[in-house]
Amino acid sequence: MAITFYVADNIKEVRNNGNFVIFYEDIYEFLKNSLNGSNAELLLGLDRDGDKIFSTDEIKQLQGICRQLVNLYTQEEKIINFANKLIDLCSLSMTTGKSIIAFGD
Repeated sequence: MAITFYVADNIKEVRNNGNFVIFYEDIYEFLKNSLNGSNAELLLGLDRDGDKIFSTDEIKQLQGICRQLVNLYTQEEKIINFANKLIDLCSLSMTTGKSIIAFGD
């Protein structure tokens, strides 16, 4: 099961939104197994069957977590691609003043 992150103000807006990043199951499992006890709980603690609207502070935290992932996993292309895309999505969210909404599939 994947989690998809969208830039949107509400759930209705998500349906017509092309700004998204998918947090695939294999990436989630890799990070969950390798980051035990880390400060990535905001990312790894998401309900894979639910949804979450991130606050501005949480969006900044997500960006920080993703920057750490890029620095930690320099040889893991999938992790780097995911983290960079989520960094960009967070930047878009802050630039447009919209939220990030995560949906479990």
